[in-house]
Amino acid sequence: MPHRLAFRAMRALTPEGPARDRLRERYGSSDYRAAGAMRPVLIKAVNEDQTEIARSIRMPVVLVHGEADTESPPEIATRLHALIAGSRLHLLRGFDHLTILGDGRHQVIHLLDQLLGRLQ
Repeated sequence: MPHRLAFRAMRALTPEGPARDRLRERYGSSDYRAAGAMRPVLIKAVNEDQTEIARSIRMPVVLVHGEADTESPPEIATRLHALIAGSRLHLLRGFDHLTILGDGRHQVIHLLDQLLGRLQ
């Protein structure tokens, strides 16, 4: 969280050009840095307001999120959970943006299996 706030503050004070590019390299997420030509699409997707879409969901939803995720902070999942009626939120302790689907895959599979079991 502090990196994101620092980046936003410095970005507001730094004109577009090499100095701002250095800020992006230092503070941008690994997804952002690796996006290359697809960076504008990533930025648009990340900044898109999904509030109305989330409120309209009328099916079972399980949100599984890494508690230590700094690239897609848990606050995002918490906000979605509040918007999606009847959703279930699981913040998995010790997992981040990438490890949740690696080391945490067994927990994710278990939670999805529970969801599918409830649908039968």
